[in-house]
Amino acid sequence: MLRGFSRERGFTIVELLIVVVVIGILAAITIVAYNGVTSAARDAQIATDLRNIKQAVTRLEVDTGGTVFNCPGGGTTFGPESAIDTAVTGLVSAPTVGAVRETCEWSTTAVNSWNGPYIQALNDPWDRPYFIDLDYFICDSGNGQLIAAVLTRGEDGDVDYPTSANSGACTTTASDDTYMELWRS
Repeated sequence: MLRGFSRERGFTIVELLIVVVVIGILAAITIVAYNGVTSAARDAQIATDLRNIKQAVTRLEVDTGGTVFNCPGGGTTFGPESAIDTAVTGLVSAPTVGAVRETCEWSTTAVNSWNGPYIQALNDPWDRPYFIDLDYFICDSGNGQLIAAVLTRGEDGDVDYPTSANSGACTTTASDDTYMELWRS
């Protein structure tokens, strides 16, 4: 006895399209969640690195009697700036005797008292060294303020200052810098 053609049932094009759309939606949700997690992890790593650098600055000050660049700390905020891994900061490698800039100078006594390294060379998430700026300008409640800070220049690699600093007043702009204050003047 002959039977009719056996018809095997398969997926229709509509069913396949629905499956592709669902997979696409799930992939988009996963990517957004992943980006949020990696951003939070990056921010946590920056915060930890900045705290560790600040502690290294304190240990340097205890040993040498001066802070980074052997500048007088706790109020002198006008001065040099450099990546933390340079010898002039005194954090990663031993400094040499001599003037750095303005009131900052590595004396023989300070160099002989150096007992570092106080921290290993660290790079930010964009693979650039962290930076020490002894006259970093911030906008604090609408007033311009110079502080000594350790910072990462963010993804764009530029230091982002407020747009104006007239007569002590300032306005802020979007910045991707992340900083930790060392001291204020």
